[in-house]
Amino acid sequence: MFGLVDVLGRVSVRGVVAASDVPALEATPEVHPVRSDCETFDATVGGGGDVMDVIEMRACVGHGTSLANVSRRRLAGRSRRMIDPIAMLKRDHREVEEMLTKLQSSKPGPRRRSTVEQVTESLQLHMEIEEKLLYPLVSRVLGAEKAEEAEIEHRLAREGVAHLNEMVDAPGFGAVVDMLKAGIKHHVREEEREIFPKLKQKLDRTQLAEIGEQALALMPPNKRTKVLNASKRTSGRRTTRTTKKRATKKRAAKRTSGRRTTRARAQS
Repeated sequence: MFGLVDVLGRVSVRGVVAASDVPALEATPEVHPVRSDCETFDATVGGGGDVMDVIEMRACVGHGTSLANVSRRRLAGRSRRMIDPIAMLKRDHREVEEMLTKLQSSKPGPRRRSTVEQVTESLQLHMEIEEKLLYPLVSRVLGAEKAEEAEIEHRLAREGVAHLNEMVDAPGFGAVVDMLKAGIKHHVREEEREIFPKLKQKLDRTQLAEIGEQALALMPPNKRTKVLNASKRTSGRRTTRTTKKRATKKRAAKRTSGRRTTRARAQS
């Protein structure tokens, strides 16, 4: 059970609770968030305002204002976005590829060390998400051998990352980057051409959404915010494409209807 002050520290509740009401709400034992699991709750609220499952309140507080049963409140009319874990992992692939390409032409110094740290953190988190959330499903959907192969490639990638950190200021650094990049490229190609498509065929939208939320729970706040922002941009582009398609179909239907009307008049 969370106290309200703890909850307000996690959630943006602008327009829902006045600051003057906080002490009274804090004194109410029945105020609690819908979710009881801290990590899942953090994942849900990580978007800083895109939160749908905010707080469940059973209280009448402050100036006679009723806040009873404010459950699963919709903030600012926004709808909940599904975090597609497959799309998220593909973005990770592109980001790591870009950083490794940058390292291939880098010179010793603070900038190179900073990029190596980013590569290390990104790959560690990426592999943790895949191993905890996806590979158990890979074992069931594609077989234990495919999951074992993927885990072996992860072990080799970890060894390559460790070597990368050891050689960051050494003359042979470029060769280490090349080897790591080649190994990751092979692994990514297998995932994106075989594993990810088959998982998407077998998993429904609800299952994918659950994996996406679990992945968010494993992320540090800065990464979580980045993923949520990327999801917003993707959703916006899809909405724009859908709107354009509908408008095109509507114009085509009007033209067809106009031609039919013209032919009917000519025949009469």
